[in-house]
Amino acid sequence: MRNYLQQFKTLALALTLLLGVSIMANAQNRTITGTVLDASLGDPVPGATVLIKGTTRGVATDLDGKFTLEIQPGDQILVISFVGYLTQEVEIGNQSTFTVNLEEDIQSLEEAVVIGYGSQDKKEITSAVVGVKPEDFNRGNVSNPAQLLQGKVAGLSITRPGGNPNNGFNIRLRGLSTFGANSSPLIVLDGVIGASLENVDPNDIQSIDVLKDGSAAAIYGARGSSGVILITTTRSGKKDGNVNVTINSFANMDQATNLIPVLSAEEFVARGGTDFGSNTDWREELISDAFSYTTNASISGGFQNTSYMASVNYRDNQGIVDGTNNQRLNTRINLSQGALDNKLRFNVNLSFTNVDSESINDAAFRYA
Repeated sequence: MRNYLQQFKTLALALTLLLGVSIMANAQNRTITGTVLDASLGDPVPGATVLIKGTTRGVATDLDGKFTLEIQPGDQILVISFVGYLTQEVEIGNQSTFTVNLEEDIQSLEEAVVIGYGSQDKKEITSAVVGVKPEDFNRGNVSNPAQLLQGKVAGLSITRPGGNPNNGFNIRLRGLSTFGANSSPLIVLDGVIGASLENVDPNDIQSIDVLKDGSAAAIYGARGSSGVILITTTRSGKKDGNVNVTINSFANMDQATNLIPVLSAEEFVARGGTDFGSNTDWREELISDAFSYTTNASISGGFQNTSYMASVNYRDNQGIVDGTNNQRLNTRINLSQGALDNKLRFNVNLSFTNVDSESINDAAFRYA
């Protein structure tokens, strides 16, 4: 009987100790809450993974980007990740509420290419599509968005005939596809079909996608028979409460080179030509060095449910042909306003272009 009593006391003591340890452990556990947001737009990121570093314990954010997680003693760092964003680590400390802003993973986003029907991962595309990002654009005094792509896309030829800045660029994708009709690729600017490249500030372009074959451009029908160039411009600034101001200025000098040698008046007469009594080098009179410059200024920012961006671009392009120039002013305003917890969004896009140009009769070269 005494042995049974002793065993009962021992068992009761063990249970008491275990219960005490369990109560202490539960007392040290605590619950934290937080919200995961897009750093650029300020919108919630649903489905983001929130893990405790070094463990498999974690949760996913709900439709509002919110999460609730129980942490234990020794848990020090939260790891937040989502497709298309950079993985972020946050120290837990004594905080109980967290707000995590995820930055876009540019490298990951570069794997997505815009096509006529939307966007697709590069690895899933079977048609001929090429995407060009800002870091791959040509640098310098670019007066036309077409110049951004020169030498960047296989099979895409971009040239400007003559020295008149008012002449447009000849754009050919995989050679001529037809005779007697427009053989230039279809331009689609922010979803607007048939837009003009001249009215776009090259500094406002976020990406350019070139659809080379029929399968990629099928949605545009016969208009896309010569290919399609999709241009996406920068929409708005980050909703971080900061104001970002950017000013760019470029200048360049154009000069006619590799000119065909011609006879002077004396050499012309010596070879049996008629002496008209003058010694004017008309080519010298028509052609001169041309100085051009471009200035761009933009301001962007945002707060809470509002983001905005405004830009002004002034281009003064002088031609190597005397008496030719093209002065162009482009302005653009983008405003995005969210309502009803960002379930409803209003977007306003305004643009204005003013052109002042001078030109001469191209036949002057035939008489020079």
